[in-house]
Amino acid sequence: MARVTSVDRDRSLPSYVALEPDEVDGLPERSFVICHNLHTLPKAALRAPAGRLRPGRMLQVEDALRYVLDLG
Repeated sequence: MARVTSVDRDRSLPSYVALEPDEVDGLPERSFVICHNLHTLPKAALRAPAGRLRPGRMLQVEDALRYVLDLG
């Protein structure tokens, strides 16, 4: 799991992906997926999805994860 934050500061690293409020249902403000801060959760801890990203934006998250995990 990658954390999402709405704290807006210098997010120029390629491991951040910016999300605009209209891109995800229920996202109240501009937020950032932090792909270099990953967590493992037990399946039982997961709840209903918070929202769904458009395919193009999800590709950006995947690219950021590849960068962080050095997958080329």
